[in-house]
Amino acid sequence: MSHSSPNAPSSELFLDPLLPRDATQPSRSAHGASAEAWKKTVNTFHAKNPGAATNSIVLHNPHTEMPQLCPAQQLQDQLLADAVRQITYSLVITDTDTPTHDIIAFIQAEVLLANYFFTHDRVLEGKYHSSAALSLALSCKLNLRPSSQYQNSGSRTLLSGLPPPEDHIQLGERVNAFWTVHSLYQTWAVVLDSAASLWAGEGSFGARVEIPWPLSMDTCEKGQLSAADMEDRNIVMRFLNREDRPELISLPPLALYCRAAILFANASRLASKYNSNMFHQDRATFSEQFQCLHACITMFLKEITTLELIRPLRAFLVISVLTRVALIRLHEHRSMDNHSRETCLAAANGILTLLQRVKKNDFTYIDPIVAVLLYSTGDVYVTETARYKGSLKNNIGAEDRTYTGSLAASAEQLLIVMEELEPICPLLASRRRQFVVAVSSM
Repeated sequence: MSHSSPNAPSSELFLDPLLPRDATQPSRSAHGASAEAWKKTVNTFHAKNPGAATNSIVLHNPHTEMPQLCPAQQLQDQLLADAVRQITYSLVITDTDTPTHDIIAFIQAEVLLANYFFTHDRVLEGKYHSSAALSLALSCKLNLRPSSQYQNSGSRTLLSGLPPPEDHIQLGERVNAFWTVHSLYQTWAVVLDSAASLWAGEGSFGARVEIPWPLSMDTCEKGQLSAADMEDRNIVMRFLNREDRPELISLPPLALYCRAAILFANASRLASKYNSNMFHQDRATFSEQFQCLHACITMFLKEITTLELIRPLRAFLVISVLTRVALIRLHEHRSMDNHSRETCLAAANGILTLLQRVKKNDFTYIDPIVAVLLYSTGDVYVTETARYKGSLKNNIGAEDRTYTGSLAASAEQLLIVMEELEPICPLLASRRRQFVVAVSSM
């Protein structure tokens, strides 16, 4: 379950943190895994966590590393129905009983189901299961430092938190499971316009994040965690205030993904507050927050861009695109401002340059959030074309046609990439069709 592997494909970004140690190795590598190894893994995991979690893994398996085991549609429908039914029944029992580490399996099942539904363009059902995963994680107090999680020495139920972890590996699994849920919920809450205030200093005590960033399971296996590592506080606010400056090359991919997700969510929320008719004081406050977040995103992007040159693209594609779209989201409401317009175009062009390196066969799974991000990227070209043509009125020269033609060409290139990837993500097909309509107006 080595999360620090630079070669981890994008599917492992959300699968690995949730899989128990004995269920991870067969899923880790497309090169070393076999159908029999995967079957053995599922059987082993099923013995400890029967029902919904196992069904969710097998259900999602066609989108990970074992396409030769892809269930027929009828079997997928049955697995889906069984997983939803079993997890609902199991959680009713768990809520009144003493929780164990197996609750992580239920969280895993909810995350896998949410991603399955988002991937298949069933966003309301995805929202339900991502919210359920978040509720479970917060009920188990996975977001709180260990001393807060286990302070109740009396009888435990789900609401009183989990018993102490057995070892550093189990501790790492819990930390990484929370962050996986956190990122899933944050990004999709923005997309679906749901409330999300999961960052330090905001919301109720139970919604604060007091644990460290996602951990390298190699470090956990070697027992190299210290008490200080687990007592880290206010990490999200320190990151947003540019006080947290680790070398990104030393961080596991999940830790980078979580940072990108936080930037995306905060940029989207701050931009939604923008109003051209703000009062002077509100405008000053907004401007200060805007500049601070812009600096944080550009600093993070600069370091990510360096990693893009030395790490496999499939391990960084979602992180890179998510970070650039965070810049787009922050600036898109200020399209008449030259700096914001240029920032959006530079971010969109950066994404398009990355996508030119994408080889379809390198991906057997695409995080469904990519469908949303690529649509936002394309919207930059559509919006800029409309703005530019509107400024010209009827005085269109050769240079103007060249510029608008380049924007249209970029949009067409994006459509090609979306079409190539849509077989493994139906949501991409849906967003591409919407984008085709928008491009037709260019």
